[in-house]
Amino acid sequence: MKNMDWNDLRKSKHWRCDRNKEHILGVIERVQVNVLLDDGSTLKYYTTRLLIFRAAVDLRAEAPAKIAVAGTLDGKMLSMTWECSVPGCECIKEWHPDEGALEWLKKRYASQREGV
Repeated sequence: MKNMDWNDLRKSKHWRCDRNKEHILGVIERVQVNVLLDDGSTLKYYTTRLLIFRAAVDLRAEAPAKIAVAGTLDGKMLSMTWECSVPGCECIKEWHPDEGALEWLKKRYASQREGV
């Protein structure tokens, strides 16, 4: 998993704690996904990807040298919850995919069900 530094964080769209907007739980990026279909063609679409940090970054604290990324979630994940790790915060934030990815999942699931 790729770690980030302070400059990467400053340039990214932040996924912030709901209780304290100075706590950054991860970053959000827009990515292109390529899916190889059974007929050999490739489906290309854009989705939102969330890079979740192992520990929240508190913007009021000293800038960390490295920010450890715990994992990534893309638009195909239906939902997830994550707790802010800043001591005393205890905020729990929910992640939901973007609408385009949700539509893609519905269509994909419906076509698989029709083939059953």
